[in-house]
Amino acid sequence: MRERLQPTIDHIAQQAGARKLRLALDLADGFVFLVVVCSSTRASTALQLWLAEVASLDRGSRVPVERLSPYPFDPIAAGPTSLEAAELAELVLPRLMAPSGADGGLTFIDAVRAREADAEAWLLLLMRLNERRNAIASALGGPLTLLIPPTLEGDFSRFAPDLRSIRSVAVEIDDLDDAAPAPGTVLLNAYDDGYGRVEDIQALVGEVERARMQAQSGVPAVRRMLRVLLLRLVGAKRRTGELEEAERLLDEAGEIDDSLGDSGGRTATQLVRSDLLIARGELDEAAGLVESAIQTLGETGDVWALADAWGRLADILEARGELDEALRIRRDEELPVYERLGDVRSRAVTMGKVADILSARGELDEALRIRRDEQLPVFERLGDVRSLLVARANLASALLQRREPADIHEIIELLALALRDARRLRLPETQQIVQLVRQLGEDPDAPPFA
Repeated sequence: MRERLQPTIDHIAQQAGARKLRLALDLADGFVFLVVVCSSTRASTALQLWLAEVASLDRGSRVPVERLSPYPFDPIAAGPTSLEAAELAELVLPRLMAPSGADGGLTFIDAVRAREADAEAWLLLLMRLNERRNAIASALGGPLTLLIPPTLEGDFSRFAPDLRSIRSVAVEIDDLDDAAPAPGTVLLNAYDDGYGRVEDIQALVGEVERARMQAQSGVPAVRRMLRVLLLRLVGAKRRTGELEEAERLLDEAGEIDDSLGDSGGRTATQLVRSDLLIARGELDEAAGLVESAIQTLGETGDVWALADAWGRLADILEARGELDEALRIRRDEELPVYERLGDVRSRAVTMGKVADILSARGELDEALRIRRDEQLPVFERLGDVRSLLVARANLASALLQRREPADIHEIIELLALALRDARRLRLPETQQIVQLVRQLGEDPDAPPFA
């Protein structure tokens, strides 16, 4: 099989996404979650072979591999004629909760061969993985890679949003005869990345309408999906300034929480409501909601959600000018969680916020060090274009604040890179970067910015 797949392995080895995975696995120290969207079973098998080989090469010894899948590893072997949700859960969950014990091993959940008839079983499993992500991270202690087909990508983001949010790397891998990238969901830009084009938000509105129709069945899982979509649409409406519509949607999500008796969902809705209060300038009331959520999440043991809630409280304190306490929360409550769980992206984002506070306190040199050494390299390694351009613009802004003539060439280079990417992605940050360019006395429509 290895010889038969060699052309595909060679093709995969040249892909930027595969190289990001290799680097992430090589750097992994403890749990790290990776997501691969792959439209070809052959490519999925070839990728796993290649990653096992290069991981062993990078570490100087054979790396054990655990593959969790109801489908044969050989892409031409016949798979099961049917797939039951209980059987799939029994195959995957116990082995994640009680791993083999081999240190430094690679664990793959391979769903790439999933057919339409298998979708329900996989979606139920993804929901259970979402609920148990903290326990899995603690038990597994090493990298976990989820391989899914494009047909499951959108449902993965809807049914397992918290699990998806802790990914350190997310890439697409194509096969020799599948050179076009697999289509992703257009909804993600509307909520996950904090921005959204009009057409993205319209697509999200359409998803909400379809979910409302499906939720009339009364199936709890479908109603939970509707609530998640509603909360994401609330975020989109908040960012576009449609606060009254956001409030109405939030009330609808709250009614679902009440009908399901879902305390976890109620806490999520509570945190989104705090975002809306912040947008209205009602910081004290928002802080009260977040503090209540922190207490609840501390009792449930959802460490990722708890760290996120602490971060929201730090945002509010910073807005109120309570910089010392905001800095303490970033350093003592947020960062230790992300460092313990290997969530390198969340750590980098939080370090950027630490740098913001230090800048506000006049500690410019340390803020600049953080932006250069602990923020930019992470986003470059992850290939996170939007976060990278924002980090570059923030570093340029910090250098402007320092007012050193020797910094001018670096400032221009950073802003040129950031502005080109912001324009290409049509981001709201484009105008902010244009303003920074004009502060320099430069023309944003002339080289090197155009």
